[in-house]
Amino acid sequence: MSKDDEYLDSLPEVALQLSAHRSARAIVESAAAGLVELSGAALARIWLVEPPGRSRVRSLGLSPTQVLRLRGQSGRKVNLEEEQGREVMAASWILKLARDRSSFATSRLYHGGETPDASWMRSNRFRAFSGHALLDGDKLLGVLAVLTRYPLSTRFERQLGVFAGLLSTALREASERARQPGNPVSIPDASTLDDAMRIYIEHVLQGCGGRIEGKGGAAEALEIHPNTLRSRMSKLGVRR
Repeated sequence: MSKDDEYLDSLPEVALQLSAHRSARAIVESAAAGLVELSGAALARIWLVEPPGRSRVRSLGLSPTQVLRLRGQSGRKVNLEEEQGREVMAASWILKLARDRSSFATSRLYHGGETPDASWMRSNRFRAFSGHALLDGDKLLGVLAVLTRYPLSTRFERQLGVFAGLLSTALREASERARQPGNPVSIPDASTLDDAMRIYIEHVLQGCGGRIEGKGGAAEALEIHPNTLRSRMSKLGVRR
């Protein structure tokens, strides 16, 4: 069993902790801490889209009207001194994830010479990176970025994608609460990994209008074969 598989069953517990918080900042702080404490990440960072303005919080400019602000961060024996007074480490990857509204993962950080800030990553003994744009439909909410000291398996990366979907949902709910403070909104609950996967697939299907295959379908969005998705839906009891 790979190292990340040992931590895989902890992801639902991290997701469950999100339901204990009501504000976006509390949610991302809990998510970052949980990914490090329970899921073995060496460094977890969550950036949220906010309007520009003076702030002591580290920010990355997206456009004249939007910045990414580092609102959730947790690390395990990570040296961040090199960031003092200079550009954020791996900023180019974070901005690309945000602008492309995409996901990206690699366990080959030091191959090909394309890794930003490779010397800093080597000094912290990082071996893999995984990043996910946090989305509400086409709307960018933020970016989740994780660095580990072990290679990522395909299974772990897929479930981290599930977690990113649950985090996006929690952030959307927090935004709705902020606009309507008198109207409580429930955050989806996930007591097992299968529950988390079911909620995520349902979320993706809803965004695809219930369509499974073809361009714009849920299988394309999840990057799996349509028959694999149908089998997973049947196992989890997902209905369109």
